[in-house]
Amino acid sequence: MQEIKSSEVNETKAPEVENYRNIQPENGMTVSEAKDFWDQEFSVEPVEDRDFEFGGKYNSYETRLGCIPVDGVTGKFEGERGNSKFIPSDENERGVACIEKLAEYGKDGIEYKNLEPDFSEVSEGTVEIDNMTEHREDYRDENDELQPGNFSQADSKLAEQWNEQQKDGRTDWTDENVYNWRHDPEHWCSWHERCDTKTMDLVPYDIHSYCQHLGGVSECRVRDSVNDGGGFDE
Repeated sequence: MQEIKSSEVNETKAPEVENYRNIQPENGMTVSEAKDFWDQEFSVEPVEDRDFEFGGKYNSYETRLGCIPVDGVTGKFEGERGNSKFIPSDENERGVACIEKLAEYGKDGIEYKNLEPDFSEVSEGTVEIDNMTEHREDYRDENDELQPGNFSQADSKLAEQWNEQQKDGRTDWTDENVYNWRHDPEHWCSWHERCDTKTMDLVPYDIHSYCQHLGGVSECRVRDSVNDGGGFDE
């Protein structure tokens, strides 16, 4: 993991705001009207109410920044690192595999939003699961009861979705069928846990594994106070 230098994350200072009482003589507002005006203009939305669709809210910005690609041999960002399209390089074998797979979807790169890759346009299916945790595979809880992991939950949800869509002319998809489909070398897809800790995308492995990031598993680890040092998403 690349060390994060302080120069990469610049501190942004808030602009000084004129006190609302000082504007009354200039525009004729009452003190109450001026206060309401400034409250609306410079109100700060509470953190817990913000939309964390991309990027997550548990890992720090610096931690997430250190886990995304750096312009170089693996590829480059078209614009701001972590907030623009990442274009894989054709100078290495895995990069070529990623490029070829992206081309099957009519894409030449993956958009990153708030340091998280958006795989929605190369996904074979997108679902929301009920209980995302750090466990991708089925596991036993503290009571020694078997619980479904993220992948099992997603397989089950996608089976329901594919039955509704009559994918491949079928209405009898099961979670086991989905598991076998994504492991078939012809498809070879991996589940991507988004940082919102509920949404999962079924993404071709050659794309998902190449576009480095911190995903939902890492978010769950921090959320659940499991400090194992983090790590790249699968």
